[in-house]
Amino acid sequence: MTVDAFLKWDDGTDTRYELVDGQVMAIPMRWAAQALLVTKLVTAIHARASPGFVVYTGCGVRLADDASNFRIPDISVAEGRQRDHWLNEPRLTCEVLMAPTATFDLDRKLAYDRSIPSVVISLILRADARRATVWRRSGDCWNVLDCTVKSALVLPHLEDSLPLDELYEPLEW
Repeated sequence: MTVDAFLKWDDGTDTRYELVDGQVMAIPMRWAAQALLVTKLVTAIHARASPGFVVYTGCGVRLADDASNFRIPDISVAEGRQRDHWLNEPRLTCEVLMAPTATFDLDRKLAYDRSIPSVVISLILRADARRATVWRRSGDCWNVLDCTVKSALVLPHLEDSLPLDELYEPLEW
C-alpha cells in the first residue's frame, strides 16, 4: 500500500495503524504506565517548549520521498501548527517503550525517526524501568546518551531542562 492510499483507507474501526514498508500494521493499545508517562512527558515538554514549537501526540511523520512508510511516534515536537495528516519537519520524536513492543520500536521505529532530516533528537523512555536514552544528531552522526532517573534532559527547543524524576515520580514497579 502507498502512503496516499493508506491516508484514504478506513477499516471502519477505532484501531490505529501505521504503514511500515507498504504493510498496514495495527498499533497496540498502551499499558497504563505507558499512557501515564506519555501524558507526563507531553505536559512537561509543553510547559517548557520554546515559542513557536508545538507538542503532538499520536500524529504521523513521513519522509516526502517515501511512499511506503507512515509512522506515528508517541510524541513529536514541530515548529508551528501543522495542518496535514502528518507533521512536516518534526524536530523531536519520542517513543515510550514497554517490553512487548520494545524490540520493534528500538529497531525499526528508531531508525525511521532518525532518517527524517529535520529530527535532531530521538528520545526513548522506558515505561517499565527508570531509563531514558537520548539520540542527538550531530552532523551526519548520532550521539547516544543513556540517562538515569536522577538525570535532567537538556533538549533543543525547550527553554528549561527536564528532570526525569518529574516524569517517573508517579510510576511504581
